[in-house]
Amino acid sequence: FNARHLAESDLGERVDLIVMDLSFISLRKILPAAFGVLREGGSVICLIKPQFELSKGEVGKGGIVREPDLRE
Repeated sequence: FNARHLAESDLGERVDLIVMDLSFISLRKILPAAFGVLREGGSVICLIKPQFELSKGEVGKGGIVREPDLRE
């Protein structure tokens, strides 16, 4: 299943809460689909992993983001 293609028809109804802990993909690629299945007034809780949100040039060796400013 590819969460980028999540649709209300996959769930049968809209939801009140979405919780995301993604790896190897940016939240920016999933959030549009997530908002598409979220009820009005619903909430999204995301674990933000800087190494997947930054450009490759901003991520150090081994996928470690060492700069405090980049982690904020």
